[in-house]
Amino acid sequence: MAGDILLRKNLTRIPSTFATGAMSLVNWKSDPYQTQSDRFLQEYGKGVPTAFYFMCTTEPTALDRGYDLEKSPNKDLLELVKRSGAEIGWHPSSRASNDPVVFNREITSLKKIAKSPIRGGRHHYLLWNPIGSWDQWEKVGLEYDSTMGWNDTAGFRCSTSYPFRCYSLKEDR
Repeated sequence: MAGDILLRKNLTRIPSTFATGAMSLVNWKSDPYQTQSDRFLQEYGKGVPTAFYFMCTTEPTALDRGYDLEKSPNKDLLELVKRSGAEIGWHPSSRASNDPVVFNREITSLKKIAKSPIRGGRHHYLLWNPIGSWDQWEKVGLEYDSTMGWNDTAGFRCSTSYPFRCYSLKEDR
């Protein structure tokens, strides 16, 4: 509703916006912003090899909404991705990017809930740490990290969109 007033300067949309919001609280299927399943089906229907990254935290922060993968609509989406044979990946929360305990708790929880191999993922808000992120990923058996972008500008952090081997600054390897 604030967007109707402040951005669009359209007071006539307020009742509709309110009704849509109220209905989505009662039944998530009526939420026009719950489009993850639609996006997945579009990619899958065109034969695009798809990896779908799931966050595994229910603890909201300033940067993370948090959601429960054991409840709908997220459980339904996880099952859809799993049934299709597409890759299930991990999307670590902002807290996981700098707290090894949270990092391990989230990936362990995702592996348990998904009952599927987790090969890689991408950090939330691209909160990647060049000193320790890849070491953490390696310790829990993840094969790749697709975070290599900037969180404040467009472009590739390593000037390429091609896969490359990760390098551990701590281990010099």
